[in-house]
Amino acid sequence: MRNSLIITKQELLNRIRSRFFWIMLIIGPFLVLSSIYTLFKLGDEGKKKINVLVSDEGVIFNQFLLSKDSANIHYDCINKYVSLKDFKTKSEFQKYDALIDINHKVLENKDVLVLHREKPSSQNKIYIRYDIEKRLEEVIAESKNFSINDYNSIKQPIGIKFRDIHHPEGKPDLLPSWAGFGFSAIIFLFVLLYGMSVLRSITKDKSTRIVEVILSSTRPSELLYGKIFGVGLAAIIQFFCWFGIISIGLYALKENWINSFYDPSNVLAGKSHLNELVELIYHRINYQVMVPYFLCFFILGYVFYSSFFSIIGASIGSESDGQQFIFPILSILSLSLFIGYFSIYNPNHILSKFCFYFPFTSPFVALIKISNGISVTNILVSLLVLICSTIFMVKISSRIYKNSILHYGHRLKIWQIIKWIRKA
Repeated sequence: MRNSLIITKQELLNRIRSRFFWIMLIIGPFLVLSSIYTLFKLGDEGKKKINVLVSDEGVIFNQFLLSKDSANIHYDCINKYVSLKDFKTKSEFQKYDALIDINHKVLENKDVLVLHREKPSSQNKIYIRYDIEKRLEEVIAESKNFSINDYNSIKQPIGIKFRDIHHPEGKPDLLPSWAGFGFSAIIFLFVLLYGMSVLRSITKDKSTRIVEVILSSTRPSELLYGKIFGVGLAAIIQFFCWFGIISIGLYALKENWINSFYDPSNVLAGKSHLNELVELIYHRINYQVMVPYFLCFFILGYVFYSSFFSIIGASIGSESDGQQFIFPILSILSLSLFIGYFSIYNPNHILSKFCFYFPFTSPFVALIKISNGISVTNILVSLLVLICSTIFMVKISSRIYKNSILHYGHRLKIWQIIKWIRKA
């Protein structure tokens, strides 16, 4: 155990002192923040100038929504009900980009449906929401003598739903799944980079014959565990550095660019830029739940796959063998990430359910399931399967490492690996 800790410390120091560690520490968070900022901007895209038809069957708005049109939105109000079918097909409505359905009980239920042909920009969504709320406040104020309760009823939020006319029932909310996929992609990146670091460290020791000297004072299993855990600690340190830098960057974005959506002064001044991704990043992701689960699956996934990389590093007799046997591991990793993508759109498919527990894919699928809400029991079962599989693979890799690390110049074959596994 003491030897493993010494090797772990040395591997950790070697990783931290390497140029690769610091390059990733600087470039990684910058790329993530740049990608998030780009997605924020793309999320603001949509039709800039729109004509809106207001269907006011109950004559609540008195044939106008806004006394003066804004630069980008023109409203026309009619005191009759317009069905979705009529709005989609009748020629008289084709000039309108969106339909606002003001139901006759809107003053009580405060629900408004906005149907659009082409997605409006986030800025126009903000203006439409504010215009409807403002007009409803005016209607209530005209019909009541003010009291504290009346004032509070005016300031109650309005439930405004934006829907595509081709999907009026609403599309599935996939944003939480994409958040889980983002966490899965980080696991994929770190497992690939640091798993390859374990392989390179082992092959370097073997090619330089330094392993022969080290094994004279420690056991092979202690050397292997020290390498896996030392490199893994470097990965965890780098992740927390990333997390800190990205958190600071997101806070700076929020304070300097993303103003409060509910501040009318910002809306009127054109300063508010809320879109679905902004809401997801800052409000909908439960980081207190996601980060601990992420760390569990990240650590277990790294150790599980590092066992395979260590097997390849210890077993190869030539560089060509290493390239040949790395490809299947990379293929499995890539396929696992693709299955995570598949699970976003097919969460109830039998493949998604199976891969949630299958140790090769569970680190990538589980976070997508967790982001959508899944019972703690199912998560614990998935973790338990992954823990048992990881322990098993570490023991197998330790046995192969012990019996193969001092073999040189041979051509690696599957039957040879089986023989090393069976050899005590």
